[in-house]
Amino acid sequence: MNVTKSTLENDPYVKNHIVVCGIHSAIKQFIMPLRAKYMKEQQLQTIVIITGEPDESENKNENENHIDSNIWNQISRFKYVYLINGSPLKQETLIKANINYADKVVILGHDSTLEQDVADDMLDAESIYIYQAVRKVNKDV
Repeated sequence: MNVTKSTLENDPYVKNHIVVCGIHSAIKQFIMPLRAKYMKEQQLQTIVIITGEPDESENKNENENHIDSNIWNQISRFKYVYLINGSPLKQETLIKANINYADKVVILGHDSTLEQDVADDMLDAESIYIYQAVRKVNKDV
């Protein structure tokens, strides 16, 4: 199943959703309670995951995933989960995730099992910058 989107900007079906900034090896455990078996389909909140990877859709297939294949295999089975390639620090990426209509935003730290771009002492600073970028685009989220 392919859930990568190039943009969800102004998508009428993606409103009151959860935007997750970053990928963590435990992302499945984050999604599972939001997809509990007792929940009816109309209760499911859309989840948009910003991968944190550069958007290279001009040079590659725009539907290509930029996440670890093990993680992809775990989350691709869930309904209403979309990936947006790009940095959550960039306003255009947040707009592609339809952040203007989001209900919640979750900022994940780096996972030590994945490749790290930022030194450990800079993780808090990066999260603060992401928070500030989100608030610039949507003050109510």
